[in-house]
Formats: sequence, C-alpha cells, structure tokens
Amino acid sequence: MKNYLLPILALFFAGITVQAETLACAAPTGVQIQRMSNSTATIWADDNSATYDLYIKPTGDPAPTATTPPRRGFNDLAFPFTSNRLQPQFGYDLYVRTQCNGETSAWTGPFLIEVYETCDVPTGVWFDRTSDTEATFYADDTSALYDTYVVLDGEAGPANDFFTDPNTPNGNDDIMSGFSRSDLSPAFGYDVYVRKQCNNSQVSEWVGPFDIDPFVAECPAPTGVDLTRTSHTTATFDGADPAYTYQGTANRAGRPLRPRPLYGMENMTLPHTQGGLIEAFDYDVWLRTDCGDGMYSDWTGPFYLPLYEEACVDAMNVTINRTGANSGTISADNTDQMYDLFIVLSGNNGPAANAEPNIHGEDGITFPLTRNDLAASIDYDIYVRTQCEDGSHLAWTGPYYVPAWTSNTNRITPNPTSGLVKFDGFNAVSAQVVNLTGKTELNTKVTNNEMNISQLAPGQYIIQAVDAKGNVQSFQVIKK
Repeated sequence: MKNYLLPILALFFAGITVQAETLACAAPTGVQIQRMSNSTATIWADDNSATYDLYIKPTGDPAPTATTPPRRGFNDLAFPFTSNRLQPQFGYDLYVRTQCNGETSAWTGPFLIEVYETCDVPTGVWFDRTSDTEATFYADDTSALYDTYVVLDGEAGPANDFFTDPNTPNGNDDIMSGFSRSDLSPAFGYDVYVRKQCNNSQVSEWVGPFDIDPFVAECPAPTGVDLTRTSHTTATFDGADPAYTYQGTANRAGRPLRPRPLYGMENMTLPHTQGGLIEAFDYDVWLRTDCGDGMYSDWTGPFYLPLYEEACVDAMNVTINRTGANSGTISADNTDQMYDLFIVLSGNNGPAANAEPNIHGEDGITFPLTRNDLAASIDYDIYVRTQCEDGSHLAWTGPYYVPAWTSNTNRITPNPTSGLVKFDGFNAVSAQVVNLTGKTELNTKVTNNEMNISQLAPGQYIIQAVDAKGNVQSFQVIKK
C-alpha cells in the first residue's frame, strides 16, 4: 500500500507546483495616464477587469521596494481610476501593481504624471490637397505636436475622450504643422480628426472632422477684387466672381504672405465683411478661390487695405445738465470724436470762426464731460466744435444754454434715499432720472410731489423734474 501512496502524493504536490507557476500574478500592461486638472489625474491599463494598487510620489523621490505597501487610499482599485489628491506644483512618479487572489505582482513604473498644463484643442486646422496622393496639414500653433485620426469620408471618428489613440497606420502621431502625407488614394476623400499634445501625460480632445476631398485640377484665381475699409476694425471684400467661395489671409502692410486663411476668412462668399482689424494697422490682403473638393487656387495679392479715415462730423444732440451748484455734464451722440469747448457768460459774444478754445473752455475733450468749476448763480453759453483726424476742425456750433443753479438740498427729501423721494418747493408732474454719464434710467409720472426710485441700482443720479407749465428743475440724489 505504501509503495502506491508515495507516487500519488508526489504527483499531487507536483500539480500544486505547476498550478502555482501558472497562476503567477502578472504585472500591469498598457498603463496610461491623463492629467485632467491641477489636482486630478486618470489612470487606466489594458486589463480593466483586474484590481490594482498604486504608489504615487513626487518626481525624483525613491521608488517603492518589493515590500513597500501602497499609499493609504490607493489599494484595491479598479481602472480607470481618477485620483483627486495631487498638488498643483508637483509632478509625480506613479508605480502600479496587480492584485491576484491575495498575491500581488511586482511594482511597475515609474509612469510620469506631469504638472498640469491646460491643453486647448487645435485651432486654425486645415488640409491642403496638393495632388492626387498628397495633402499637407496646417494648424495655428506651428511649434506644437499633434495626433491625427484618419477615416474614409463619412466613416465614424474616434471616441471624443482622452483615451483613444491615433488609428495607426491610417492616422499619425507626433506630427507638426506643415506635415505632408503622400499615400492618399486619388479616388477617395477623407475625414481627419486632430488633437494637440501638451506634454507626456496630456492631450486635448479630438476635434473634427476636417475634410480632405478628392483632388480636382484647375481652380481660377480671384479677379476684380475690391477692398474697402469701412471702420477702424472692419473691411468689405467684393468684386470677385460671387459664384465661388474664397479664403483670405492678411498681414501688416509690407510683411510676407501667411499661407493659411485667417479666422473669419475661411469660407467667404462675396461681398464679405471682415471684423477684428486693429485700428492702428494697415494691411496687405491675399485671396484664393476655394473650388471645393479640397482644391484651391494660388494666393492672389497683396491687395492694400489702408487705415480707416473716420468722417468728421459735428456733435449731434448736445445736451447739458446742471448737476449741482458748481457742476454740469455735457453729452452728445458722437462719443468717439474729440471736441473743443468755448464758454462765455450767457448773452456774450461767441467765438470767431477760427478762434481757439478760450480760457474757460477746453481743448481735445470727449463726451460725456463733467465740469465742476461753474459758478452757481451764473448762466453760461457753451460752443462746441469737432476736431478732425487730419488736424483740421469744423466750425463752432452753439450756443448751448446752461442755466444758473436754483436747487438746494431742502427741495428733495430724504437724500440719500432707499426709494421714495418728495419734492419740496417744486410742483412736479413728471420726472426723468439720468445717471452721471447722461444715460436715462427712468421716466415716470409724479403724484402728490412724490416718486419712487427703488428699482434703480445704488449710486448718484440726476432727477430732471417738470411742472405743469413745462418748467424743468434738476435735483441730485443718492440712491442707497
């Protein structure tokens, strides 16, 4: 009996040894990290059904040994796992091990978790199909690295998350603006999705699709182009064949062509109004025809776009409000022009045709303007003229009458007020409330010489009250 038992036991223990070797705990594979914010990062691996331990430490600190336990709170984890305990100023080294029925693999790492850097999606992306088999990729940031995910026209793109890699060999990884592909099929169009790389552990979301259409030969360049600067910041493009779509680019006058369309000038039908110009710059503009299917003409230009010369006009709808015993505010519709003032006692002679502002007036002001040096008991006449951008000026206009101050603090109570005010000594039937810039905030009837301004925001206002005979009286009030 003993002779049979020993071989059986030997086989039994041999089987245990073989099983133990077979069930050795495998180290994690395919570990990837995405730093999501200053304080968070997401970790995942090939096998998301396994359980893992993590050991996270600032970059450069000693690695864990075989007996080092995971940091508290970083054991028994399922992937993908997001940690929200990171410090903004630190990069980290990450070590990972697998749990297997009470056993663990060796620590694997380090995997770098870099300091967070905002990773914006690519901008200014476009593809130039230059032949049957070639296309060139461009983007605004020419120093960045990008990934592409390429499918045939109309096919599904990548999942819009951080975990989908380029679909190599169709897509590309680690390319820069100006990268060309020469392996395209002449008969096919493509949809391309692009994302930006920011550092070793951060990428942007995928954006797209961007079309690479089949190559189409011959595309006429724009002709008859007419450009007009319509304001400091806008221009109108016209004159070319309106049947086509165009792309445009611009640079400061005398500088070289930028070989890509600028924002707002990608798909222009004419006439087209372009905003975003800088007031102090004149420009050279180039246009090219977009013939569809990824085909464009050569850039045509430059077409010169000069600085805007603003029309010089008189001040319109000049109003003057006496806001206090020594103060008054002048307003007009044209707030973007420069003006001169000529001030005299009411009834005195105004300025001669070529007179400069007098000692009481001002040179080079904009509206609205508040003066705090008026005499309470004096009526004034004010004359206004416009300064033009070429150094000339228009004729004086006026006089605009400024009455003497007749109000006092006893005529409106309470002041300051939280809402209800009462006129004392003036029988008002209606009132207009304006702020100190001259903007009307309230028009209302007055009942029993009382009105309510509780709906106004806290601040200082002028109440212009009108009595039954049409007389106007101004009161300064503080709304609490």
